[in-house]
Amino acid sequence: MTRPTREELLSYFKKYGVERVNSITGEESAIHYFRTKAFYYREENKKLSENIDKLEKRNKELENMWRTLKNELFGRYEFYRFRLSELQIESRANKEVAIYRRAEINLSVILCRMDKLDGTNEFYEFLDQMEDNDNE
Repeated sequence: MTRPTREELLSYFKKYGVERVNSITGEESAIHYFRTKAFYYREENKKLSENIDKLEKRNKELENMWRTLKNELFGRYEFYRFRLSELQIESRANKEVAIYRRAEINLSVILCRMDKLDGTNEFYEFLDQMEDNDNE
């Protein structure tokens, strides 16, 4: 239990009077007042700690969901790039090429925004890695 500050004691004395200080165990004593206050703060601290634990757990869940989504989008982007290279070699389906090109562009925009939100450069590193693999 923390000790009351000088200001807290003085404000208590002004509010209730000095004569009540002699009563150590009474309902209106300073000790009873500050113990009640300390108990209230302890309970409040316990509730806040529980809320923080819940928020940290939820944050981890959301980070895992974010990572899963981002990895899935990386996979789709890689598929679209692969499919586009196949279609361009065949060059028989202009409409299909346009559809995959649009999907690739949309995914690149989404992944760039996700990189900005989480403060990483994973998408650009992924693109560099894909180019390195294509060059080999």
